[in-house]
Amino acid sequence: MAALGGATIGATLAFLIARYAARNAVSNHFGRNKNFEALDDAIGKQGWKIVGLLRLSPLVPFSLSNYLYGLPAIAILPYVLATFVGILPATLLYVYLGTLGKAGLEASKGGGGKDPLEYVFLGFGLVATIVVTVIVTRAAQRALQQKTESQ
Repeated sequence: MAALGGATIGATLAFLIARYAARNAVSNHFGRNKNFEALDDAIGKQGWKIVGLLRLSPLVPFSLSNYLYGLPAIAILPYVLATFVGILPATLLYVYLGTLGKAGLEASKGGGGKDPLEYVFLGFGLVATIVVTVIVTRAAQRALQQKTESQ
């Protein structure tokens, strides 16, 4: 929960910086890009839906997108909620990978003491988490493609 909260707070702070402190610099840098223009138009019309879909998709790097979302006309609360929900699957995957890595390191040092069945369940959980993340990402990419084609 700390990772999810921290990522959401960081994304919100970057959004606010882009919206109020660095708007001209960010806009000048990305404003002439056709992909950014399409993204800006889509977010202006669809708001939280597009932000949520883009958060689920690796289309735009996370740290860069935080600043880019501060430019279009989207309110802060829908942005924060869409960001929180959109980054949830990947955050769960990263936390799970960290837990699995820690268990592996403990086992390699001989201090883990875990039952082999626990490792089987950890492995199945990892595979399931990856599969769900991939499915959600692909669905988000398809939905995003449909939204941008309809505009």
